[in-house]
Amino acid sequence: MQQVTSFLGITAKTKSTIRRPLSPADQNSFYVFTTVETDGTTALATAEFFPSAQGCKATYSLTLNLGKPCETVRAERFADLGEGALLSDNIRVMTDANAMRISLISSGETCTLIKTETLD
Repeated sequence: MQQVTSFLGITAKTKSTIRRPLSPADQNSFYVFTTVETDGTTALATAEFFPSAQGCKATYSLTLNLGKPCETVRAERFADLGEGALLSDNIRVMTDANAMRISLISSGETCTLIKTETLD
């Protein structure tokens, strides 16, 4: 949990909600929905923590809108991931070798970035 919250940059200004699954009830799993300040904007972060054979796993997702075209975002931040897969005219998905997935959704001159990763 500390690894995920440290990465997301949780601060005193962060707004969060936590929920546990009801069916089936599992006291070891829970979900966090939180705001994160990044790139001069407020992003939505979600994280799911759940037990595994190795202890605990976590999956997080960070969603934010950027005031740049997706091709600029890809070139500036994710060039090392290559071209990725173009799912439609406005959606590109790229992955790395460590279970990280980047989705870029173009809305003309702006880009919605969704970063998802699973941590052991």
